[in-house]
Amino acid sequence: MAATQSASRAGATGAAELAWLDGVLAAARNDRGGLAAATGAVQRSGDPASAALSRSLDAFEAALTGDIRRAGEAMASLEWEQAAVSAPAFDGHPLVIAVDRLAAARWLAAAGDPEQALRLLRWVDGPFLLHSSALYSMMLVPLVDLERGRIEEARGRAEAAAVHYRRFLERYDQPAERQRPLVEEVRGRVARNAVAPS
Repeated sequence: MAATQSASRAGATGAAELAWLDGVLAAARNDRGGLAAATGAVQRSGDPASAALSRSLDAFEAALTGDIRRAGEAMASLEWEQAAVSAPAFDGHPLVIAVDRLAAARWLAAAGDPEQALRLLRWVDGPFLLHSSALYSMMLVPLVDLERGRIEEARGRAEAAAVHYRRFLERYDQPAERQRPLVEEVRGRVARNAVAPS
C-alpha cells in the first residue's frame, strides 16, 4: 500500500501510523486482505503502540465480518483502557482516538447500545490541550455532532438531535463538494422531524 511503502523513512511510530491508516482505508473499502496486511505491518513496526493499534484494526476486522456488536465493544474497551491512563499509546498517533471513537459509537448505536455510543463521543467535550490528539479532536467536532444527532434521533429525542444537527450545520455552512451529501442528509433529517436548524 502507498502509505506503508513510505514507512521506512518515518521511523517506528511513523511506520505504525501509516500502516494503521492503510488498515482504516482498507476497512472503508471492505478489503479484508489489505486490512490483514496493514495489521501485520503495524505489528512489525516496532512502535510501542503497536499492540493498541492492532486492537483498533482488529475491531475494524470484526465489523467487516458483520459482528458490529463485538467490533463496538472491542473498540470501546480499548478506548476506555487508554482513557484511564491518559492514552499514552496514542501520543504519537493523534488520529486514532477520533477514528476509534467515531467508529465504535456508530457500531454500538447500530447494535442497540446508544448510551455507550454517546459516552464515547464525549471525548470532544473535555479539555483540549491535554493530549496530542487535541487539534484533531477539534477538527472533528462537527462529525461528532452529526453522530450524536443520528443517535438521539434514533432514540426518538428530536430536540436533543436538533441541538447537534444545528451545531453541525453551523460549522458546515459552506461545505466542500465531498461534504455536501452530509449537509443534505442533515437538512433532510431536520425537515423530516420538523425541527428548525437555527
